[in-house]
Amino acid sequence: LSDFHELDCREKLNTSSYVNVVLEEDEVKAVNLGMRINIADQTTYPSSFKLHNITLNVIANLWHCPKPADFDDYGAFPGA
Repeated sequence: LSDFHELDCREKLNTSSYVNVVLEEDEVKAVNLGMRINIADQTTYPSSFKLHNITLNVIANLWHCPKPADFDDYGAFPGA
């Protein structure tokens, strides 16, 4: 994997998009922490699932998504 990564994945040379593909140290820590949580099991990890819904709502609001009729029942936009 590291050989393929070295040949093709030079993140700082990615000029094909405006997407940030270089992660800062704090971002890597957050990703590594989150990888250990099975978000599908919301009964075991209720705080992580709440954070998931908060993040989903922030993104939906950034895109001006209309709130669905059942938003107040679930507290999150659908589609996650």
